[in-house]
Amino acid sequence: MKRGFKKIQKLFLAYKEDAAKTGAKNPGRVASNKIKALPEWSEVEEFIQHATGVLIENRLIGGRVCTECEKFWTSLSQQGICNFCITENPELKAVRRERTVSQRKATNLERYGHVNNLWNPETRAAITKQWGVENPMQRADVQAKTKATKASRYVGGHEMRDPQFKAALRAQRGYFSPFERQDVRDSVREIWRANGYDNPSQDPQVHQRKIETLLARAGVISPSQEDDYLEKVRATHLARSGGKFTHHMQDPRVLTGALRASFRTHTIQIGDRTFTVQAKAEEVVLRYLVDRYGARRVYTQFDEKYPSALAASFQWTPDFYVKGVGFVECKSPWTLCLITDGELEKNRQKAATTPCTWIVVRNKKHVVVLPQDWHTVINVPMFVECCYFDQHGSQTKAGLNRRILSVCKRYCADARLRDDTIFVASKRIAINVGHLYWDSTARHRLRDLRHAFSERQALAASKGWRLVRIWEHQWGKAAESYVRNLLGQSNRLYARKCDISVRPLAEVRKFLSDHHIQGAPRSGTAYCLDYGGKIVACMIFSRVTSIRGSAANAGFELARYASSEPVQGGASRLLKAFRKEHTQTIISYSDNQMFTGNMYEHLGFRKAAEGAPDYQIWFGQKMVQAKQATKRDQLARIEGFDPTLSEWENCQKLGLHRIYDSGKIKWVLE
Repeated sequence: MKRGFKKIQKLFLAYKEDAAKTGAKNPGRVASNKIKALPEWSEVEEFIQHATGVLIENRLIGGRVCTECEKFWTSLSQQGICNFCITENPELKAVRRERTVSQRKATNLERYGHVNNLWNPETRAAITKQWGVENPMQRADVQAKTKATKASRYVGGHEMRDPQFKAALRAQRGYFSPFERQDVRDSVREIWRANGYDNPSQDPQVHQRKIETLLARAGVISPSQEDDYLEKVRATHLARSGGKFTHHMQDPRVLTGALRASFRTHTIQIGDRTFTVQAKAEEVVLRYLVDRYGARRVYTQFDEKYPSALAASFQWTPDFYVKGVGFVECKSPWTLCLITDGELEKNRQKAATTPCTWIVVRNKKHVVVLPQDWHTVINVPMFVECCYFDQHGSQTKAGLNRRILSVCKRYCADARLRDDTIFVASKRIAINVGHLYWDSTARHRLRDLRHAFSERQALAASKGWRLVRIWEHQWGKAAESYVRNLLGQSNRLYARKCDISVRPLAEVRKFLSDHHIQGAPRSGTAYCLDYGGKIVACMIFSRVTSIRGSAANAGFELARYASSEPVQGGASRLLKAFRKEHTQTIISYSDNQMFTGNMYEHLGFRKAAEGAPDYQIWFGQKMVQAKQATKRDQLARIEGFDPTLSEWENCQKLGLHRIYDSGKIKWVLE
């Protein structure tokens, strides 16, 4: 019967070729009709119906019998197996997928010069010409249609939120996400480590491309810097929680789940050994210990060779034991100090009575090894912060420097980074990046730090350069606006085209936070320039109680002047509008770190005094407060304050460090 079928196939090909030569519109149909008129067709027709259960017409080319199920199919794989059998066999399915992908890549490479057709500039140009964008999903109408389709098909508006879809994936593959498989995670991590990184974002090129993409799409390095984004996040949390929470960690169920997840055990394969750990922090510390001491010397608290009898004498169980080193306890800054009331004291007691090395995992990846006497320190969070910078500070410095450099390069391509300073030769401007740890009394002596930057500014000025400083805690949207205006890359408006309005301070707080590096003052009245219905410049005036101790001389202070872009004559017009209503003395101050004070001279102010470099207090993380925060009555509220010591000595004891500016200039307008 199969021989007859092969004969019919050959005849069909011959008839079809003849029909094509004669110019038939459908050669296959002509050949099929001739085949059906043959006497042998009835026998072949019975064979086809018996093998497949259906009569297949006009599909005789390529029709063969599967070697697995012995059924007739119009198309088979190169191994002579039907698609149904391949789908049922995972090994055959994987082989076919690999072959298909490799063939597709080879074809794309031959045709377009890229393994992915979408990487081809001509393809992108064609898509852009048809859709107006490089990717159709960038269009609002396509996004809306896709969203509506998913909302109608899936619970939760997305397939990844639909429980049925998740269940189907788990039933089909045995997992929901490939990263749920430990072998996949280990394989990906090994690929990263082969390139010298624990995470792709640590690669300078990847990190730079990510920053450039975010700046191009959103205008910020991180979407969380956008108030609109944060407001959208809050609205989403409120909608999902029924108006109860503005953040998911405020939900007790989520918080409980996070705590449970932190203590959930999982296994890790490192080399020829399998380790069991509880939390992500423990996994980070485990890899650090294995890299340093070797896998054979490291044991977790779940290993059979872990010295449980010795640990029992401590009345608590450290996380690791390293042969020749001793016990190792792993903590995050949260579990070390802030998880519950009294947790820090418990950890201090453990460290004081147990010979154990304490390691803190910061930012989920950086290992900070604490010295043996860490429990004697009063301000432990600040101490951990300083240890982190001592051991990993160069990485954090480089990351911030690159971010600020990328912003400068958007406006001046010749911007170059050297040490912690960005030089823009075309503008003769240098921007120094102030790092809270490296440029504070945590690393420098007080006498060396106080006048250091002001002397550098004087040296730069003597060589024709203007040197300014932006501190680490100041970097954000307002600092980017300052850099843009500093490099002269903003659009220019004219004050005569703007309207003047007087507003309460509350209405312009967001404008000031976005466009003035010091943010909004505590009080005052805002005189604004409006253009196109939006504020483009604003000047804040606040009343002062006295000048030089005399209530009779009380006047006003020009507390802030900010603009979204340079406004020619903006400051002068706002000041004149204020002077029409108030004739008292006006004072103001300019910060030598960032401003020259030329604006005050143009407005008619006179220089009344120039102050020496002043300091602020760094309390850890990015929290910086004025020096008034360390007055004796304020320091007395902090645990560990000693009334017999001076302010400076108490700050040193409590782990509070100073950062210095370049002084301020006082300006007066009579």
